[in-house]
Amino acid sequence: MDFSRSSLVLLGHGSTRNTHSSDPVRRLTAHFAACGPFAGAHCGFLRESPDISAALRSATGGEVFVVPYFLSEGYFTSEIIPAQTGLQPGVNLRGGQTFYVCPPVGTHPAMTPLLRQTILRACEGLPSLVPSQCCLFLAGHGTVQNENSSVPVRTLVKSLPSSLPPFADVQPLFLDEEPLIRDWGTKTSAPQVLVVPYFLSDGLHAGADIPRLLGFDVEGSGWNDLFYGPHPAEFLTGSAQGKTVFYTHAIGARPEMTEVVLRLCESLCSHGHRG
Repeated sequence: MDFSRSSLVLLGHGSTRNTHSSDPVRRLTAHFAACGPFAGAHCGFLRESPDISAALRSATGGEVFVVPYFLSEGYFTSEIIPAQTGLQPGVNLRGGQTFYVCPPVGTHPAMTPLLRQTILRACEGLPSLVPSQCCLFLAGHGTVQNENSSVPVRTLVKSLPSSLPPFADVQPLFLDEEPLIRDWGTKTSAPQVLVVPYFLSDGLHAGADIPRLLGFDVEGSGWNDLFYGPHPAEFLTGSAQGKTVFYTHAIGARPEMTEVVLRLCESLCSHGHRG
């Protein structure tokens, strides 16, 4: 579809504790600004600069596509962002501009094949990984405060195995609800584990909290270069609790997320919302 007269605004959470939390949104914004197909691309954050209001003010032209860079419909996308922007999901007319507010990126069906591709790349790129001797863990945040928080991860754990190599087991793990990531070593007898973080950035959780719980030395002097440097490792390999541990970057940090963003915008148009 023709977006050459439209602006794109990506809205992220950001963090005051980990500057890498906003990296994927900033990289995607830079990509779209340099390569199109939009006339302009901007980003804004709840916890970092530029803020969301500034990002929307920067978007010029008659059409603005707003994409929340969140995994699911929840508190931030359904309450905080609408309250701060005055925009609701779908089409919004304001000040001579039309704002098309898309669903969160994590809700798009393209996330499932992207996750599958991430796992298959690990199987191909890690010669020592033997699926039949490896337990695949899909790691999410989860929360006891919202029973729907873990649903995407639990659903994927049930649906993915049929299209993957025969792993010894496929299980969910969470930071804030059972089964907990900190107990990963007791959840399988397989000698290998592959942990894929179902997060949108290599921020505090996927870039530090989870690796630490898996036994990686995130406080070590070389961690930043290994995980965030100019040429970061695509996969990490370690050893803990008598098992070989393989770890990937967060799914939302992958460059293929550009395609998910585009599909979201196209989907909103194809449902008859665009004039």
